[in-house]
Amino acid sequence: MEDGTMIAITMVFAPILILVGLVASLVSDVGIYVLLGGLFLFFLIIGIALMTGHGIGMVAGVNTMTESEKKEYDLKKVGRAVGLFMLYCSLMPLLILDFNAWLFLIYMIVFLLILVWLLWYTNVRCRKTSR
Repeated sequence: MEDGTMIAITMVFAPILILVGLVASLVSDVGIYVLLGGLFLFFLIIGIALMTGHGIGMVAGVNTMTESEKKEYDLKKVGRAVGLFMLYCSLMPLLILDFNAWLFLIYMIVFLLILVWLLWYTNVRCRKTSR
C-alpha cells in the first residue's frame, strides 16, 4: 500500500463502523461490540501508521511547524512515541467490554503517567538540537 492509503481507509471506515455501532447499540446488545471494535481498530491502525512513519502529519502541531522547526525534531521518533501511545489507547475499548472498576482505574493512572512521559519525551528527547 502507498503511504496514505491505510490512513485514508481508516479515516473513512472506522468512523462509519463507530456510527453503526452507536445506532445498533440503541437497538440491541450487539451494537456495543461493533462500537468498541470500531474504536479498537481505529486506534490500532492509527498507531501502526504512526509507528511505521506513514502518519506523522496526524501528530498535533507537525503540520503547522515551519521547516526550521521541523529540522529541530526527529519526527520519526515523535511518530514512534505517539504511535505507541495510540496502541496503548486501543486497549481501552477492550477493557470496557469486561468492565472492572479497579482495572480501569489502574489503566487510567498508567494512561496519565504515559501522557506526561510522552509530553516530556517529544519535547526533550526527540529534539535534534538543545534549546
